[in-house]
Amino acid sequence: APGRRVDTRPQRGHPRMTDPVHTPRAWAKSARQGEDPAHAYHPLLLHMVDTAAVPGPLWRTLGPRVRGLVEVEWGLRDTDVSAWVEFLAGAHDLGKASPFFQQHWRPGLDLLGSDLLVPALSGLSRTHVPTHGEITACALAPWLTARGSDRRTARALARAVGGHHGSLLSNAMLERADVLAEHGGKPWQGPREEHLEAPAALVGLGSSIPRGPLTPTSVALLAGPA
Repeated sequence: APGRRVDTRPQRGHPRMTDPVHTPRAWAKSARQGEDPAHAYHPLLLHMVDTAAVPGPLWRTLGPRVRGLVEVEWGLRDTDVSAWVEFLAGAHDLGKASPFFQQHWRPGLDLLGSDLLVPALSGLSRTHVPTHGEITACALAPWLTARGSDRRTARALARAVGGHHGSLLSNAMLERADVLAEHGGKPWQGPREEHLEAPAALVGLGSSIPRGPLTPTSVALLAGPA
């Protein structure tokens, strides 16, 4: 986002940039034909941070009554709701941190440079072709639960964010083994968590977390910014 810098240097306890599937190397937007893929592509980490910077001003344009309804429903103060809306918008493309999505652009696979991609890609199911939104929902729900959300609210938020292309996802989809298989297993878990921690830090996400149950109105409202 303009005026913001993201420190991608290795920190204590975090993988080095040369480690397999490290987040700064995963791509979100591929380079155009004829462009140098090593420099012209848009990293997923930065795409998520960019997106997290957008909905805050939009949230503040809503009237106090609308914001108040969401505050009551989520059990949070206005500033905390705003931070969560920003974070969840940033999390919308989390599913792109997966072997399923990364395989769509060959230069992107080369940038990842990981031998672990070979078994991950060979294990992809062929019974269902998931969207990256489905993978986002499947990966985001347990992260929210681990942060303290109840399972029902975590799923509602994950379904809304994963449905950001216009179609809300079902709970049944979250149970699909053939979608879960596209996640890539443990080698991808750490990088996906790093993708989430970056926008969380950017927006100042605190310890407060939305409490459900969420109404269809707030889910639809959330799916719009995401």
